[in-house]
Formats: sequence, structure tokens, C-alpha cells
Amino acid sequence: MAESFEDGANISEVARRKWRCPRAAHGVATPGNYGGGTADESERISSAQDFWRKRAKPYVYSDAEIDALLTAAVALPPAGGLRRWTYHTLFGLIAVTGMRISEAMGVERQDVDLDVGVLTVRLTRFGKSRLVPLRPTTRTATARLALRLDLLRCRTGRPLAPPVRSSLFWRLSREIGLRRPGDRTGPRVHDFRHRFAIRTLLDRYREGKDVGQQLPVLSTCLGNASGRDTYWYLSAYPELMEEAARRLDRRWEACLQDRDVDGALLHRAPHALAQC
Repeated sequence: MAESFEDGANISEVARRKWRCPRAAHGVATPGNYGGGTADESERISSAQDFWRKRAKPYVYSDAEIDALLTAAVALPPAGGLRRWTYHTLFGLIAVTGMRISEAMGVERQDVDLDVGVLTVRLTRFGKSRLVPLRPTTRTATARLALRLDLLRCRTGRPLAPPVRSSLFWRLSREIGLRRPGDRTGPRVHDFRHRFAIRTLLDRYREGKDVGQQLPVLSTCLGNASGRDTYWYLSAYPELMEEAARRLDRRWEACLQDRDVDGALLHRAPHALAQC
């Protein structure tokens, strides 16, 4: 259900149309400007090994597990109540956008522009707003979710309390087998966000894209404060490391082939000059 972000050029163009500004705005960055980043960003990223080790390993949901969670949410009692659609909307929205749960709770209908294909996340944890692009394949699902966004409030009109959200998610996780009874740890709602980021990076590797250039775009879409928060995924998930290693192997083989070709040309050059 979760989908990847569009490329940097498309995001920048969406920002210009949406906000009528001459360049990417409201945190929407392209690889060229990295959201205002500087040339030494890569140095800060490369020195963040200690930071990465302190973070918990993300749980990457399978498509089947997400479908099972959403199905279990729709089955919540009472049969004619709103609670089932409240949690179905909340979990589904995070899965297709990679937003934080607090951000998803704040989204309103007018924040979803299905014609342009963007979702506006306003005044996030860092006090900034940003645009999250929606791929055409996710717009149908997002359109259904947008119609139910008003459900992300309890009967008093306030957002659902965190303890209520957590206990309900743990209950559904046990029902579908993600957690065993009594488990104090296991997959979290926040792992929907991790799954979105990791699947996006995997797709870019498999498409042959330059993931280094795509990381700043993904970082902005996720609303991360620092590039290292996004770069962390490359070291946290084995399959991403494998993709990176395969790409490095291909580049190394290409370099060796180029060296062999250059050596053969240099070896033949004297003989070619003697025949002139």
C-alpha cells in the first residue's frame, strides 16, 4: 500500500505550482539545494556512526501484514461505530505517506490536493510545513482516506490520546500474530514510517537511480531535521546494504574494465605510430 516519492524535479515543480513561489518552498527540496543544506553535509553524515548504533532496528511490515492490520481495524466493534474507520484511516494514512503519527492526526481534508497530487503537512514537530507528493497509484486510496479525515478526532473533537492509540494497536497486533500475548516489545505504529522510507530507497536502487541524490528528497518528504536521520536507513536494513554492495561491485567491475581497455590502447599505441 505504501508508495515511493516522486523524483526531485517533480517535487520542486509541485511546490512552485502549489505555493506560487520561484523555487522549492516549505521544506520541499531538490538534490541541488538539499533544503538549504551545505557542502559538508556528507561529512556530518559520515561521522554519525555512534548515533546510528543507539537507534532501534526498524520493523519492515510486509504488504500482507499491513493488509491484515487494516482488516482487523475495520472489524473493530461496534458494528455501526466510527472507531473502526478511525483507526483504519490513521494506519492507512501513515502507511501511504510515511508521516509521523502526530502529523497524521493533524491532517484535515483541505490539506489533501488530489488534483495536484500532494498532501500538505502543517507545522510539524520542527515548526515547519512541507508537501508530501502522492503517486497516482496511491491517490485512489488516499482519496478514500481523505473523506474520513474528520474521524481522527475523538467525540470531544480532540485528537485521540496516545495511550488509547497504543493499546488499540497492540491489541490488533496480537490478533493478527505480530505480537504474542504478554510481549512488551514488537512492531510499532512508527514502523509504518520506517517501512515507507526503506521501501522507497529499495525501489530507487532497483530502478538504477542514484540513491545518494535521492536521499535529500526523501529526507524532506519525511520531514527529518538532519540528513543523517535518513542516511541511517542504509545501515539499519540488511537488504539496503546488499543493494548498495551490489551497486559498488558493478562500479568496481566497470572501473577494472575501463582500466584494461586503457592499458590495451597504450600497449598498441607505439606499434600504431611505427606504421605511420
